[in-house]
Amino acid sequence: MLRTLLVRTAITATVAALAAFGALPVLAETVEGEITHVELHDTPRHVKVRTGGDEVQITISNRTNVSFEAAYRGYFSEELSSLKPGMRARVTYNTPDQPAQRIAVLSVPGDLHAEAVRTFEKGRGADNIDGTEMKVRLTEVNRSRGSFRADFQGVEKTFYTQDRSLLSGLSNGEMVILKVRADDRSAVTDIRTASTVGRVVEVDRTSGRVHVVVDGREETYRIDRLKGLRLDEGDRIRFTVEERPNGERVITDVSKITGVEKLN
Repeated sequence: MLRTLLVRTAITATVAALAAFGALPVLAETVEGEITHVELHDTPRHVKVRTGGDEVQITISNRTNVSFEAAYRGYFSEELSSLKPGMRARVTYNTPDQPAQRIAVLSVPGDLHAEAVRTFEKGRGADNIDGTEMKVRLTEVNRSRGSFRADFQGVEKTFYTQDRSLLSGLSNGEMVILKVRADDRSAVTDIRTASTVGRVVEVDRTSGRVHVVVDGREETYRIDRLKGLRLDEGDRIRFTVEERPNGERVITDVSKITGVEKLN
């Protein structure tokens, strides 16, 4: 009996020692419930989730993966800023004071969903009143005819302009912002570059995301071929963003700013 007790005590001590030195993995916990509060500005950033009669505060960070059920994808960007009170979510974390690994949004209140749908449709021009802007990727430019084809949120469309000088210097694959007429959304009255300037604050090569401060606000983007890109924290960059049909914002072209250039 004494020998058995000593063996058990030794095993318990060994396990405790391994855990203390990080040799054993910490098992992840999951909580599911209604988000009651989202704090993205104070430190530490966190969400509060009500489950049953309890409320749990869980730390979050840029490395926290956010996802939405299929019914909501495309209307909400899968990033921390999309989280709102009232949403029901499943949160996976190790300890409440360590950043959550994943937040899966399971359902969205009807009013938030309806607002997101209206915003999405407005971006596609459904609520156009006296003109609108469209961010597109050029696929074929015909300067002699004053027309071009472009990809707009996964759909290729044909546009034309009476001012052919607007097409000067444009090339296939370039992201631009079009100003179109309200009564004819294929008639373009102005074209400008879609590039943005910002400062890199974090590069997450594992998830393929980069965090950039633009106009004083931190934004999160996915970036194509990030693993092969030499991009570091503190770099000032000029980049173009393509909004995919699923609502994801993807950097498709990026260059470092090496000279003196004012950030937007």
